[in-house]
Amino acid sequence: ESGWHYVNVHGSEQPLSGEGITTATGITVPIRIFVPFVGKHIEASLDIPNLNVNDRGKVIINVKNIGTEDISTLYAKISITSNEAEVKKFETKKIPLKQEESQTLEATFTTSNLTQGKYKVIAAIIFDNNQKSLEKEFLIGDLIVNILNYTDNLVENRINKFSILIESKWNSAIKDLFADVSILKEGQELLKIKTANLDLNPWETKEIESFLDLNEIDAGKYEIKINLNYAGKQSIKIGELNIIKEKFKISSQAIVIIAILAITILSSLAWYLSIKKKSKKH
Repeated sequence: ESGWHYVNVHGSEQPLSGEGITTATGITVPIRIFVPFVGKHIEASLDIPNLNVNDRGKVIINVKNIGTEDISTLYAKISITSNEAEVKKFETKKIPLKQEESQTLEATFTTSNLTQGKYKVIAAIIFDNNQKSLEKEFLIGDLIVNILNYTDNLVENRINKFSILIESKWNSAIKDLFADVSILKEGQELLKIKTANLDLNPWETKEIESFLDLNEIDAGKYEIKINLNYAGKQSIKIGELNIIKEKFKISSQAIVIIAILAITILSSLAWYLSIKKKSKKH
């Protein structure tokens, strides 16, 4: 039968003859055996990296002849699609492929007229009137960082932790990204902070964490503006911020005072009961 087969070869040491307990060692070695397919057959793999807009991309197809016959002409017709629509098509060069031989087919293309998004490469490998198809998805990135979400409920009269969830659409690292965050009421800016700088890996989703001091801002609904700065570009999000009233909270100092008062009252009560008990005996 054609294809890969696995055989375990076992060898062991002949134990020494004699009386008593004897030992012998052994070993098992797995062996792979490939039986070629009758006729013209290939095995192939397809590779394409994620790219950016205005990049040059390369489609790589590794092919091996696993049949019993030589192949006189082998090449690939390649199609790039987006949402099932073909946006590019091209071919590799034509080559022969002898029995058991391996070769690599390559073709380059430019992404200059393509936009950011998800794409699919489909390769139809043609070999002497036979065909084998492969496909793989890949991404084309643009220098965009999206603001996905942010902390929209905070508490007055305290320093609040504030987070912004961001997502890179770029196939390269982005260095020194930061955000300017403003809280506004009727167009008037009440508070503005700058977050710490951070780096984003390609296609990474990450949280920017910072703090907002709301000790001088009352509870209510406000406008929030997040201005994301990176690589000379900006992404802006304007939304609503809800600042709620601080729940009743007893301070640690008040707890100490209450505890002292409770101890004083209990001690006075115990002293009073003790005096009253003694007076009854007399």
